Amino acid sequence: MKEFFSNLDLKGWLIVILAGITIILFTYVLMSPTGWRKKIREYEKINKELQEKRDSLDRVNNELKKLAVEDSLRIVMFQQRVDSVNKIIKIKDVEIKKLKKDAAEAEEIMRKTKEKIEELTNNPIKRTGSDLIESIKQKTK
Repeated sequence: MKEFFSNLDLKGWLIVILAGITIILFTYVLMSPTGWRKKIREYEKINKELQEKRDSLDRVNNELKKLAVEDSLRIVMFQQRVDSVNKIIKIKDVEIKKLKKDAAEAEEIMRKTKEKIEELTNNPIKRTGSDLIESIKQKTK
């Protein structure tokens, strides 16, 4: 080693000194906590937090999708029930109209019958002679 350093000229000494300074600066940069390293750590921490939030939002989104599918199935089921109830209502409306018509007809027949009864009660049929005999024969048959 002694021979190596003794044989160096000015140019060689400058190279050795520059190499030493470079090694010292390089180790200082690697060993010392610099601002950019802290920023990298902060950004890695922020990145990790964002990934966790993203993952939790993905889980929530998947749950909401499942709920949306279930709700759409329920909507279809309830719509079918509503449709069947609407069909029943239409059928019952037709039946009610028919029953109202039948009731109106029955009331009209009853009114006419009452009028005939009152007319016969107030003005009974008076038969005499052969009409009376024919009427009696008809009723006794």
